[in-house]
Amino acid sequence: MRINRQDGTVQILDYDPAENRKKIAEAKRAYYDAHKYCPKCGNKNHGQTYMACIFHLGEPFADENRFDCSCGHSGIVDELVAGL
Repeated sequence: MRINRQDGTVQILDYDPAENRKKIAEAKRAYYDAHKYCPKCGNKNHGQTYMACIFHLGEPFADENRFDCSCGHSGIVDELVAGL
């Protein structure tokens, strides 16, 4: 929980770094489980770039790293699908 003080500073209460890391890991796992397969052929063995993606809990996230599939299709990771 965040509290904005009158002096403009922010105090974070009830913040557990370990719990926050766990929630982020769970959210990222769910995202990547839903973005795993090529939307054209269904293959999950494709090449990807791995540039830093900043993930914030509660905010929209789209992985814009590139992927290239053996079927010739390419795009961004956010275009991958959960399965065909």
